[in-house]
Amino acid sequence: MPVCKNGDHYWVCANVSPDYDNHGALIGYFSVRRKPKQGAIGYFSHLYKEMLSAEVRSGSGEAIQASSNMLHHAITGQGFESYESFVLGF
Repeated sequence: MPVCKNGDHYWVCANVSPDYDNHGALIGYFSVRRKPKQGAIGYFSHLYKEMLSAEVRSGSGEAIQASSNMLHHAITGQGFESYESFVLGF
């Protein structure tokens, strides 16, 4: 989550894409950021806190799987078919 100069956090929707040279070698990345809708901030802020709690409860060995399962449930529970459609749908 990005941080302001004064230490506050702010939310952005970001899309990161790889950049390749003429030979197909990866040379960097492009990122486009935009301000999310207010409703999305509330929803994802709550989901983020739940995912962090699931990670802590699960311990370091299972933390990623626990939060990934929660994210997958959120995506399918909202009727979205992919992470991208889920994020862009808000």
